[in-house]
Amino acid sequence: MNLHISKASLAREDIIALLDVDSLTVKRASRELLKSLERAGRLKDCCDGELPRSLVITASADGGEDGYYLVSPNTSTLEKRLGGIY
Repeated sequence: MNLHISKASLAREDIIALLDVDSLTVKRASRELLKSLERAGRLKDCCDGELPRSLVITASADGGEDGYYLVSPNTSTLEKRLGGIY
């Protein structure tokens, strides 16, 4: 089963975290992580101009790079789409 988010289709088994963006921006270390990922070109914006509400983190099954996706659906909506496993 895949999670379809705007410009991305993520394999369920590759998803390791669904994080609320508002919660992430409270702590300085989390904000720095987001800035670092963005500067490195590793943060993918899949919001289509909408406000980002969640950060989806994936781990590549083949040992490749992890993925970081800003998406507009909130974490509750994403959990429902995935069958509530997160």
